[in-house]
Amino acid sequence: FFFFKQKTAYEMLRSLVGSEMCIRDRHMENLKGLVSTFVKLQKGKNVLMFRHTESLGNFSGTICGWTDAKLTVSGREQANKLYPALKPHINNFKGIYASDLQRSIDTAIISLGFPNPQIIKQDPRLRELYFGEEEGVHFDSLPANKKNEVNSLTYEPKGGETWPKVKQRCTKFFKSLESPGNYLIFAHGGLMCSLSYPFGVQDVLHPGSCIAFALRDDGEPEKMLFNWEFPPEELSLIHI
Repeated sequence: FFFFKQKTAYEMLRSLVGSEMCIRDRHMENLKGLVSTFVKLQKGKNVLMFRHTESLGNFSGTICGWTDAKLTVSGREQANKLYPALKPHINNFKGIYASDLQRSIDTAIISLGFPNPQIIKQDPRLRELYFGEEEGVHFDSLPANKKNEVNSLTYEPKGGETWPKVKQRCTKFFKSLESPGNYLIFAHGGLMCSLSYPFGVQDVLHPGSCIAFALRDDGEPEKMLFNWEFPPEELSLIHI
């Protein structure tokens, strides 16, 4: 379980050569197809979850959790790139929800083209793991053993939450949704990984990425339908 495992800007720079620019464009076209297919699902309760785009916490490499970090300029640009895939289907979702933290709310608002605010319902059960006394700690400055501890399923920060507790409050939220229907949700990387881990997606998805689940009646994910990774952008390279 790697909560903070992400490519560096240098690694992304090396990967952005030649035809990979076209591959990135195809990734965005693939997202359009996935969303279009998702909203047409006819059975059960299904959720399409997007991780918020790049926040100031992501950019600075700090442990953010419940700290209400805003999006960076690049994060706002990334959210705008989700617009062509999401906006056409804004009325096809049974409901649209976001964590009540600003980075998730802003990702939802921008990617949906600044809709009526009442369309996006906020729920604190969709928040990231609460890191307690370790909120705001610079992750990259931690010793290796502490980094491994944070990335462990048994991690329990002082005054904070455990990963199983995060999953539990999210599944309670899922259970509270009307059924059947297809829902759009904007949340956080660690929370999403706590759900995807049993299905083999055990590293946190990059900001702006998404994952879809079919749910059981008790709110537990029954099946992972797909996951999609947001492609690297030139905007991220400005951070070098």
